Amino acid sequence: TKKHLDSCRATLEAKEKRLRRRGLAGRGERDQYLEVVKGLVRGRDTPERIDSQKRFLREGRSFRDVAKFERAWVSVEDAMYLISQAHHPLDFRFTVLESRQSSSRTSEILDATEDRDQNLFIDVYKKHILRKVLGKDPALVGISIISRNQIIPGLTLAKMVKEESPTTAVVIGGPFFSLISSRLDAVLASFQFVDAFVTFDGEEPIVQLSKGVDEHGRLRNRAEVPNLVYRDDAGACRSSGTTWLGNLSAFPTPDFSGLPMDLYLSGAPILPLETSRGCRWR
Repeated sequence: TKKHLDSCRATLEAKEKRLRRRGLAGRGERDQYLEVVKGLVRGRDTPERIDSQKRFLREGRSFRDVAKFERAWVSVEDAMYLISQAHHPLDFRFTVLESRQSSSRTSEILDATEDRDQNLFIDVYKKHILRKVLGKDPALVGISIISRNQIIPGLTLAKMVKEESPTTAVVIGGPFFSLISSRLDAVLASFQFVDAFVTFDGEEPIVQLSKGVDEHGRLRNRAEVPNLVYRDDAGACRSSGTTWLGNLSAFPTPDFSGLPMDLYLSGAPILPLETSRGCRWR
């Protein structure tokens, strides 16, 4: 939004003044100053035009005017660049999310969930998301993490949910953690704000978990739920030891009603359709 980009621009302007006052004697200071200036130049009028450009991208006619579409798309990229520079050395793009913390190291992920300078999601979740997630006092919150780029954002949300509502059970699922299912007991031990991980198919496990969670956020039936890595009453990490693989042909058609499809930067709704299981290249 314009308000958020104005804040990012103000952060860069303050950083530019601070660097100039300190002097640019070293190469590191000069490189950092150059990045700040690049952010200010590229994002000079981005806050003023971002809302109108987003509105255009959401219009059905946006695909017909190629030149205007490209200008609007560049505006969004400029906005993401401005955000990146305000959280330097963050690299925030449509298909990239890289910070100084690695999403492959547990200790750095934990650091990232508390790093307000680098983790742009902390303020976004606090201002816009957390109250929506916890507004109806849920007994269980499930978060699906699809790719490595989503690890820090997803676990940041999990941590904030648990801190704000300790009696809400937090369960993580998604393809990424299925890939490391054999090591999830060690991973769970490191993330005390996560109550359990669901590996592989989650449709049946999440239903069973929602039926077994009590008012204190305890997963009473966790030992019987398939595909689950959980923490027992003594704090030890365990696996339910059973596997459930769903029949794709038996699943109902996905229901996208209630999702804010109008907020996507697309002139028409684009919905995923899964026709097979596993790697598309095999």
